Amino acid sequence: MSWDSGYVTDIDYTHGHYTELDPHRAQFALTYAGIKPLDIDAACELGFGQGVSLNINAAGSDIKWYGTDFNPNQALNAKQVAKTHQGSLQIFDDDFLTLLENENLPDFDFISLHGIWSWISDENRTVISEFIRRKLKIGGVVYISYNTLPGWNQMIPIRNLMMDLMEASTPPQDLSSSRVGRTLNIMEDLTKLGLKHLAANPAGQKKLESLVSQNKNYVAHEYFNRDWMAMNFSDISSILQNSKINYVASANLLENIDVLNLSNEQAAYLSGLESIKLRETLRDYMINQTFRRDYWVKGSVRFSAPERIAALDKFRLIAAKSLKNFDFKLKCNIGEANLTESVYAPIIELMSDHELRTVKEIRQALVKTNDISVQQILEALYILVGSNTLILSYDAQHSKKVNHQASGLNKHLMAKSIEGNHVNFLVSPLTGSGIPVGRIDQIFIHLLQTKVKDVETLATKTQSILEQRGHSILKDGKAVPTGEELFLELSSRAKMFLEQAVPIYKKLHIL
Repeated sequence: MSWDSGYVTDIDYTHGHYTELDPHRAQFALTYAGIKPLDIDAACELGFGQGVSLNINAAGSDIKWYGTDFNPNQALNAKQVAKTHQGSLQIFDDDFLTLLENENLPDFDFISLHGIWSWISDENRTVISEFIRRKLKIGGVVYISYNTLPGWNQMIPIRNLMMDLMEASTPPQDLSSSRVGRTLNIMEDLTKLGLKHLAANPAGQKKLESLVSQNKNYVAHEYFNRDWMAMNFSDISSILQNSKINYVASANLLENIDVLNLSNEQAAYLSGLESIKLRETLRDYMINQTFRRDYWVKGSVRFSAPERIAALDKFRLIAAKSLKNFDFKLKCNIGEANLTESVYAPIIELMSDHELRTVKEIRQALVKTNDISVQQILEALYILVGSNTLILSYDAQHSKKVNHQASGLNKHLMAKSIEGNHVNFLVSPLTGSGIPVGRIDQIFIHLLQTKVKDVETLATKTQSILEQRGHSILKDGKAVPTGEELFLELSSRAKMFLEQAVPIYKKLHIL
């Protein structure tokens, strides 16, 4: 059998970053759920892709990180990135069985795998389950995400047809991205013939139409691996049973709040079910779930009510983006939720200065001047973290400890942005996590660090960087013409950057 086991390896995977892979977020989710989390000393990511999240998490913390991805190109890329920050990180290009047999690995407090569960063989799923059983400490956390039924039901027959078409109509020696592009063209032609299945499956047809405009590397990895499976939660639970882990909460924090996801009747029905396996499976059918992000634990100790509040009080939060135009409406599974302004407005006002505060400090400040209960404050803060309005953070001592390695990774990421192959995140040594920062802001930060401080020079130098590489920027979905129009747009963005973004980046210790 080929070393790639039917997985797409001839083209690079996308350079994405996923906040759910941050162990600090897992600790917060567990604590809110009433479970005492371990301190995280050693962590492992299985199937890290390009290693963006792996490197961000290693550069932003003092955790000993390990990771494997059996694609040597991706492992090499992740290793080269790791050299830029010198965080504690060991990278392998082992398959899961080889990693399982590695006697030099420590036991882990946190094991993560994002997405790969859906694109590997049953044999590899069994190996991962055994890896978790052997290598996860008692009390340790697992993050696992995967494609879910019933949300994928409409797409499964279309995906299978695309695989048949690719195998029959495209040369196997061609790059996967090329084969995918040609297959999608064939699918477009077939839709014009009037396939009754598509007529009866409008959701699937709409998804198929969206694939045409998506990154072909992403589409190849997402849909065209030999092994591909969407599962019910009950299936996952059965496979992981021998790992001795139990489901705790969704890593998509908002999905843990019933009022944002379910009707009152649905929530009441689910609360009456003793079986977690049945409850979570049925919940997915209620919201037509397509992708789950789960936190599991190997054994747990529950907090008492006062202990839970005391543990939550220790977490630190900061606003990592402007809150001036905060929208009190939140998109969620029920559609749109209206956040209670009497609860949320005082929090937004308090945190708008972008100062770092513990949950306890926030509670104490609000209780003095507002009639808000402890539970209302805690739920509101949890939702604000879940919506990325507020970011979990560490203290200034942590920032000082990891500042050198965070700065090294950020310099590398900004250099990539200058060339155009960019990641839309930088690591904050204060939060220890990836902060969304677009390409133009990354170029501005780079120039600011070279002593460029005025709007005109920022715009001029950025324009030169873009035009030398044949690049422009988008405004309202359209490319801005080079020359005077590009300079004016960059000037506008530079002014906003200096006035609004720079103070926030300074608070996050990115600048």
